[in-house]
Amino acid sequence: ERSRGLGDVYKRQLIDKLEYHDPAAKAKFREDLDRKLFRSHEQFASNPLLLTIMLMTYTSYGEVPAKRHIFYAKAYETMARLHDASKGAYVRPMHTNLSPEDFAIYFAEFCARTYKAEVLEFTAQSFTEYMNKVLAHQRIQTTATARDFLLDLTDNLCIMYKEGEKYYFIHRSFQLSLIHISEPTRPLY
Repeated sequence: ERSRGLGDVYKRQLIDKLEYHDPAAKAKFREDLDRKLFRSHEQFASNPLLLTIMLMTYTSYGEVPAKRHIFYAKAYETMARLHDASKGAYVRPMHTNLSPEDFAIYFAEFCARTYKAEVLEFTAQSFTEYMNKVLAHQRIQTTATARDFLLDLTDNLCIMYKEGEKYYFIHRSFQLSLIHISEPTRPLY
């Protein structure tokens, strides 16, 4: 039975054509894709975006975790912290001024609240309403606004994007999986 999504040949071509800051890591990732990752991570590897994030995670950790929640946690950390390492001394300033760990606590609650409400797309206003509930609920004190979080999610972390007047997760699976990126000390909602 033919799998849906990217074909193996297309996956290889996508990786081969991708301009990447670490050619040796890309070559090793390509070898591991051929050897085992196409089979063991078919769900991740069948989407161009997730395949690219797999490469980034592989470069950072030397592996791609098989368990979905671990993969997404490592992907978040890669996107939050390690992506700038490829750009030398440049570090993106976070609008929230939060560490990746503290940001994850807020964002995990946001994901949990919106997942429970079955909300998959956001206007600036609906994002603000959900994030303001999170900000009121968390014990960590911050001066960050909902707008600061939205800017970090779209401009810095690239976990969400804007299309027209609405905001979306880069992949639907991120909303559910990113609920688990932090270890909250109390229920998320």
